[in-house]
Amino acid sequence: MVGFDNPFNCSSSCGCGVVFFNLHKMGLMYCVWQLIRNMQHRVNIEVEDCIWSLKYFVQLGVLEETEILFKEITETYTIERALNDARKIIARPAVLGLQYEDEEFVGHCVAILAYNGSVIDVQKKRYWTPDPNKRITHVYVINMTENAVDNWLNNCGFPACVGWDSI
Repeated sequence: MVGFDNPFNCSSSCGCGVVFFNLHKMGLMYCVWQLIRNMQHRVNIEVEDCIWSLKYFVQLGVLEETEILFKEITETYTIERALNDARKIIARPAVLGLQYEDEEFVGHCVAILAYNGSVIDVQKKRYWTPDPNKRITHVYVINMTENAVDNWLNNCGFPACVGWDSI
């Protein structure tokens, strides 16, 4: 499917996959496979699940430190309303963190795109729709920083990847 091609997808954490997907949407080139393998390896040794991957990217300056939206999902404040509210305030690709019933932290992350409001489950390579068998209790929307691509490259010690043969 066009638009779901994500060479940066990370098997260890959906949070990492979403952040890498958003970095790609913000202009991170994938000109060499070595860059992708090194990115995945670096993150895989640092994080194991959604909440830790998000904290990791906040520390690197790739994600903003505070949520731009944090809402409890109730009968009156539905997931659809939360998505509409998020679409109104995001300026660049963002991470939509989902907390399910009986979970203490974010249990799954999906991407929400600013230019068209699409919500993409990066791990499953498809548009995201709520699972009717899982009750979402809270949503978190975290923006990518304005200079997320440069922050990733600078903080990870990678020079611009154009023309690289290896890292």
